Amino acid sequence: MPIKEKPLLDAEEKLGPLPGFLFSHPLIAGFFAIMMCPIFGAIFVIFQSSIYGSVSPLQLYNSARIGAILATGFAFLVLLLIAFSALRKSEQIGYWLAFVFGGIVAIAALAAADALSRNYLLENLADYGSVF
Repeated sequence: MPIKEKPLLDAEEKLGPLPGFLFSHPLIAGFFAIMMCPIFGAIFVIFQSSIYGSVSPLQLYNSARIGAILATGFAFLVLLLIAFSALRKSEQIGYWLAFVFGGIVAIAALAAADALSRNYLLENLADYGSVF
């Protein structure tokens, strides 16, 4: 083993679990679970849209926005399934409804962030040239 790889291997051996605050309360867990969906959706669509060559930042923004909206829509459908499932299982209804409420708060925060930043990003990204 080369000496340059030793710190990486040492860090991998001490790799711990995800931070506990992500799962400490169902409201926080629902919020972060839904916040991850548009991030992964946008990154996936950015990779797919840049496969075929040169794209402008405006094209990347629009495609990432569509990917994030589609992923958030999928996450909303999953939240609906969780809510209907929680209504059928009365022993954990409080936990799952708090999870769903955290997800609804995340969707509202995403919608607000999109509404507040869209015009600014469209104006500024129109001035840049090709990315790839």
